Amino acid sequence: MGQTVCDLVREARGCLDFTDTYLLLGKAFNKTKEFLLTYPEYTPTPGDMAQWAALKQRRLVGEPTAYITGEKEFYSLRFKVNRHTLIPRPETEMLVDEIIRCAPNSLLDIGTGVGNIAICVQKHLGECSIVATDRDGMALECARENAEMILGNHSIQFMLSDFFESLPAARFDIIVSNPPYLRTGRIQRLQREIRLFEPIVALDGGEVGLDAYETLLDSAWAYLAAGGAVILETDPDVVHGVCGLAGRKGYRIERIDKDYHGAERLIILTHRVRVV
Repeated sequence: MGQTVCDLVREARGCLDFTDTYLLLGKAFNKTKEFLLTYPEYTPTPGDMAQWAALKQRRLVGEPTAYITGEKEFYSLRFKVNRHTLIPRPETEMLVDEIIRCAPNSLLDIGTGVGNIAICVQKHLGECSIVATDRDGMALECARENAEMILGNHSIQFMLSDFFESLPAARFDIIVSNPPYLRTGRIQRLQREIRLFEPIVALDGGEVGLDAYETLLDSAWAYLAAGGAVILETDPDVVHGVCGLAGRKGYRIERIDKDYHGAERLIILTHRVRVV
């Protein structure tokens, strides 16, 4: 008699995270996590076992589970991911919470990646007019697929654009971005699964971590509607640099929020007077 799900979960202890184990077993056996938890005595076929061994080996060498399964949960929704997109993080849900709370009529999402921010906002604020951009065509295609899969008919406009480069003149109540914010020197100290597998271009913020913020804040004022706000995700390592940059460029810092771990993670800016 072959090994059961219970046997395989027990065997994986010590080398795989509990959640990862069930996600990979589900992928290998084409079963839901709920099925595997309900039927721990389920015995997979030899073909399923071969698939499980291959997936487990990929995880053991560092490949993120999200890339292996091809999906990641965010804001209680399941998003497709690929190697061209940064894997959505729980901390980014703070940006979605804030946008929904503000209930804007229009939103510009710069660097949309898998489209998680734009799609979650559209799902909760169906009347909000949303433009979502990315400079990577493969990432943008993934975002479009996610929008169709999660929302069905939707009104999000996905545009290939490097920051504001290809955007027509328009004004938005909120401009949101989760830009690259890691100092270049930190990249080589990241966990292997991030450093070797996730797109570095979505992580590397330049020598002091502010390159993307500089570009964003240089032009964001021209796309903000009256009374609008810029909502940015950041990192404790660069938050003070972002605040200094924003002040020099004529933005008012309305609020800095901390994430679930107590780290300063979200900055809300409004525009005052353009600084030349």
